[in-house]
Amino acid sequence: MKIQKITEFKTSEWAGGSTTELFIYPPNSDYLDRNFLFRLSSATVETDKSVFSDLSGYKRYIAPLEGRLNISHDEKNFKSLAINELYTFDGAIKTVSTGKCRDFNFMLKDGHKGFANYTNLIPLEDLVLECEEKEIVWLFSYKNKPTIQVSVKDKIVDTLNLTQMSLLVFSPDKENRSSNLIQISPNQSVSLFYGKVIID
Repeated sequence: MKIQKITEFKTSEWAGGSTTELFIYPPNSDYLDRNFLFRLSSATVETDKSVFSDLSGYKRYIAPLEGRLNISHDEKNFKSLAINELYTFDGAIKTVSTGKCRDFNFMLKDGHKGFANYTNLIPLEDLVLECEEKEIVWLFSYKNKPTIQVSVKDKIVDTLNLTQMSLLVFSPDKENRSSNLIQISPNQSVSLFYGKVIID
């Protein structure tokens, strides 16, 4: 099992704030060229109203990490999202938001299978995820600084100290491509976004 702990990210400015690219796949793809399979990012929204970029061909997941985020597709009916509440929509649909916030984003190319979810874990409570050949599993932590044990097939393979913004990416290694059960065990209460993408 290959485990990447990523804590250094690329941040750029956009019309309404800044966006931090957490992960993009394939590694040589580019967000602006729209040639990626999936992308994880976190953005700040510093204006009262924002118009979302056209992301035709992608399914989008978004959740506010802090602040206030209201989403609308007709500028009349708005959905107010609670902190860490994931909202899913078609990237081709006209979308606007109100409220200033920091958000979390997962973008997945149409025609590919994957999901995103959110959980709160307490000590002695584990998160178990399966990672098979041609799959990538990811785990994002914001404003948590726990120590977590990572076990694969009931064997502890790593102990990691998460920082304020951390991303873990799991993929089968070339030597062992069999299915792996990943068990995440925190030493304190922790809020996590997690998901999986089939990359074939």
